[in-house]
Amino acid sequence: MSEQHQNDDPIIYVMAIQQEAVAQGMLPMWTVYDHPTDIPDKFVARCHVVMNGESGPTNNWITASTLTSLRMMLRMAGLTCLRRSPEDDAKIVETWL
Repeated sequence: MSEQHQNDDPIIYVMAIQQEAVAQGMLPMWTVYDHPTDIPDKFVARCHVVMNGESGPTNNWITASTLTSLRMMLRMAGLTCLRRSPEDDAKIVETWL
């Protein structure tokens, strides 16, 4: 997958990353983090992919100043929210598919 970070329109960006991942036989998901240590002033949604039973992060993400804004972007990109698991890292808010 191409390496990109948020462009001018994060909704189109998320949709393009989703489309590219699916075309390559991957299951993309966006994990939302509450002010992670590498971007401490923002909420961050990082794209992770699953393929052939293996999963991992990509170099694709979007950011927002508020959780509400980030959720709106992901929802407008056609994604659905899954609640976090109790086993998830404390910085993880939720995951979107």
